[in-house]
Amino acid sequence: MKLIMYETDSHQIKLYDTIEVTELKSASAAAKRLGQLLEDLAFGDCAKTVLEEFYEACRLISAPYQLLHRRIEQRAKAFLSEFSILLNHWEKKSTHEGAEKHGLFKKLTHQSYDSCPEYGFVYNLRNYAIHGGTVVSRIHGEIGCQYIQPLANRDRLLSDYRKWKTNEIDLLLRQPEYFDLYPIFQKAYSAIQSLHYNMMDAQLTTQTIADCDLLTALHHRMLSLNSEPGSWDIIEFFDCHGDPCNLSDIAAAKFKSCSRCHATWNAYPILKSRAEMLLHSQTK
Repeated sequence: MKLIMYETDSHQIKLYDTIEVTELKSASAAAKRLGQLLEDLAFGDCAKTVLEEFYEACRLISAPYQLLHRRIEQRAKAFLSEFSILLNHWEKKSTHEGAEKHGLFKKLTHQSYDSCPEYGFVYNLRNYAIHGGTVVSRIHGEIGCQYIQPLANRDRLLSDYRKWKTNEIDLLLRQPEYFDLYPIFQKAYSAIQSLHYNMMDAQLTTQTIADCDLLTALHHRMLSLNSEPGSWDIIEFFDCHGDPCNLSDIAAAKFKSCSRCHATWNAYPILKSRAEMLLHSQTK
């Protein structure tokens, strides 16, 4: 007999209800599937976060020039790294999931390269950076301005790196000698964000909606039992003979041991809403 247990912040244990083994197995399977989707989603969220951190570093002007320059350079390379990590995640995942998913990934990357030279530029800028190249050659700010421009050197990038593609070279040649990287990072992020959401959408099905509904129902059930701060667990008590104890017998039983499996039954709403939106659009 599986039991729903609640542990308060002061480590008091309260037993509230039973849960059927079949229900627990279904919920565990749903949590595993949704957990993988949330992991996929997190890769895109990290890329967004480091781009925001890069912008914020360009706004923190109350520090010596050298410290600001180094801080902005570090944030720029962090964005380049997360950009590559996100791309590599979907390439690896789609390869393991078969020809259809991998074909979609290849189609989306080709579209990004063809339609957005900033996308390819950022990808190759990361390769340039990991071999020791300086991304932000200098920074520039004006009196009264709350933004410091992270400037790259066009001529150095063209001379020190030989793997730029034609449209990326054209992009560089259209820039002044020192050009602001942030607008280019923004456009590249928009392209990879579109790729990311398209790959996410390919993972979402009616099963995603059903999984979210199941876990949400369990979450609400537990909150109805106790909404105090604390944590939920699914546990099973055994008597001295090794047999499971029923909830009604626990108070009187001298149980020998218990096993516990931490449960987080709170589905991420964005997965359900996006799956519903996607499936609705497919039926039109």
